Amino acid sequence: MGTQKLITLGTRNNTKKFTPFEGLETSGSLSRGFVIGNNQNSSVASELDLQITGKISEKISLRASLQDSNVPLQEGGYSQKLNEFDQVFVELFSENWLLRAGDVNLENSNTYFGKFTKKVQGIFARGIVKRDSSETTLFASGAIVKGQYAKSNIKGQEGNQGPYKLSGTNGELFILLVSGSETVYVNGLRLERGENNDYVIDYNAGEITFNATYPITSEMLITVEYQYSDRNYSRIIAYGGGTHKTKKVRISAHVYTENDAKNQPLQQNLSTEQVDILQLAGDDTSLMIAPSATPEAYSENRILYKKKP
Repeated sequence: MGTQKLITLGTRNNTKKFTPFEGLETSGSLSRGFVIGNNQNSSVASELDLQITGKISEKISLRASLQDSNVPLQEGGYSQKLNEFDQVFVELFSENWLLRAGDVNLENSNTYFGKFTKKVQGIFARGIVKRDSSETTLFASGAIVKGQYAKSNIKGQEGNQGPYKLSGTNGELFILLVSGSETVYVNGLRLERGENNDYVIDYNAGEITFNATYPITSEMLITVEYQYSDRNYSRIIAYGGGTHKTKKVRISAHVYTENDAKNQPLQQNLSTEQVDILQLAGDDTSLMIAPSATPEAYSENRILYKKKP
């Protein structure tokens, strides 16, 4: 009598359980330093550089960059790729949407009208709706502007490669440019930044210098658009729009607005009486005078003035 074999058929369970935050990768550094000199007080220096990337779920990814340095200088602008100081942003995205908070680069370069580039601090959201024969993209952002827009037209000097000084909207000569915010044109042609390209720029001094490989002549009109730090008022920007496209048609619309928050000055606090004087003065600058003296208790360590009738 032969031996019978029993065979069992089944399916193998290959389902892999997803663990949230398991795929996050972090890299960076945290440094502490101590500075002392023969003619300066001792101080502590610190710097943080943290990068986070990975998935927080099966469909949602995370990207974040936290950079902070107590060195009050921006990078020199000699390289084509510029890493911005004090950069902070957190970005969540999937296949059809994106949400970013922190430092945001707003740009409109795909349309003929209203081209601009802005570095702001705020929030940006974008969503994409796909159908069989069409695709709709909607986006919106609200932020505080890092700098004020300015434009300088410079007449080139024969054989003078620079530096050419950039100024503010009111002719200020000593301005601090927002790194990476400039756009340079010579006779309508856009140039590239970098030691191996057309020009270099000193953001802290507000000066642009052209490389020897791009000689400047007296027939050249240099146009520079940029942002510079102007901390008089907070500036609020709102930008939104959308695009709908099919195989034959593409329609897009954009809305952009930027205003000063004039009720929130950064460098001074005006009293109610001072605000009333400015409102009643209108455009007459001779009437824009308000008393600013305040009574103080006597102190031998301070310079005070006595008011006499």
